[in-house]
Amino acid sequence: MTTAGKRLLRAVSAGAGAAALVTAAAIAAPWPAAAAAHTPVQITTGGEHACALAHGRAWCWGRGTEGQLGDGVTTSTTSPVAVARRGLTRITAGGLHTCALGTTGVAFCWGDNTYGQLGDGTTTSAGVPVPVAGRHRFTAITAGGYYTCALDTTGRPWCWGEGGAGQLGDGATTSSDAPVAVSTAGVLAGKTITQITAGGGTACVLAAGRPYCWGDGSTGNLGTGTTASSDVPVAVSTSGVLAGKTITQITAALFAECALDTAGHVYCWGDDTYGQLGDGLDYTQSDVPVASAGGMTFSQISGGGEVVCGLRGGHEWCWGRDDSGQLGDGQTPDDSTTPVQAVTSGVLAGQRLTAISPGDSATCTITAQARAFCWGENFTGELGDGTFTYSLVPVAVLPLHH
Repeated sequence: MTTAGKRLLRAVSAGAGAAALVTAAAIAAPWPAAAAAHTPVQITTGGEHACALAHGRAWCWGRGTEGQLGDGVTTSTTSPVAVARRGLTRITAGGLHTCALGTTGVAFCWGDNTYGQLGDGTTTSAGVPVPVAGRHRFTAITAGGYYTCALDTTGRPWCWGEGGAGQLGDGATTSSDAPVAVSTAGVLAGKTITQITAGGGTACVLAAGRPYCWGDGSTGNLGTGTTASSDVPVAVSTSGVLAGKTITQITAALFAECALDTAGHVYCWGDDTYGQLGDGLDYTQSDVPVASAGGMTFSQISGGGEVVCGLRGGHEWCWGRDDSGQLGDGQTPDDSTTPVQAVTSGVLAGQRLTAISPGDSATCTITAQARAFCWGENFTGELGDGTFTYSLVPVAVLPLHH
């Protein structure tokens, strides 16, 4: 792991205000009626910022000092600001940058560009969306620490940005300011790739119900049974708990990866410093997949920072790091090696969750009523509630205005 790789999302910490505390008893305000004008359909949480997508428009909030909010300025904000681009269909937040897809499949990125993670052929940061170089048309996009990956319309994976740990998957360990093709020889030969995810320094794809990863492997996060890194895709071990399982979803956190099978069971591998493998053991990393969540089943999972969350019956359960209250259970912050349920009272009373996105310092969700809520740290306004007050329980993100 490079020094920059170890830095990744943990490094983004510019305090913007006093850290007060919100408890479950203090959260009872209803969602503002004005929010109905723009109802979010997708949410993503990065280093210290978050974004939501609604009706082809994107709004971001939190840390903006690198231009990652996309509104043309480099200041942080406690309330959503409109990204200077319309016609967006997907959005993803990385450590200090953000990317999105347009209606034609063209990718746009904005924010920090130190390693070329905006993919526009330069290393110049941008406060507004810039098109990714090349004539690629993508169907999926995922922002990692300081790099970005995407799937094109043929199912081929491409990555750009920091490549020191091999996370671009092109057989090299150099960075690139424009998309490079991930190697589809070797283990991916003849495979149809259906999903892609990027974490701190490791990226993974799903093909024919099996996960394949590349990049940093120093914490066992390639899942191959070793801690060796790889600059080309390698197959995650299926000789243990994944034997006979068909995987339907993969997700990457900072230094760990997880997968969901057809029965809804979760399996994770990699770093376990904060319990993010969810196996109930004593913070022991694993270089092969382990069964997580004590047999609980989920409809979807999402990893980010050093937290993994899953949706179960419309409610959220999370495990891993909790120093800023990112697990959302309303209790005194305490890391957890097993799933804990986020508070369902207060603003979430009677709400059914449809999407979840943990980040480095906060976690955000969308409900079936298309309302956005966040909880955790709030030093740079990443909860989007108009304050710098951190919260151990969900708070409503302010309305998305023009």
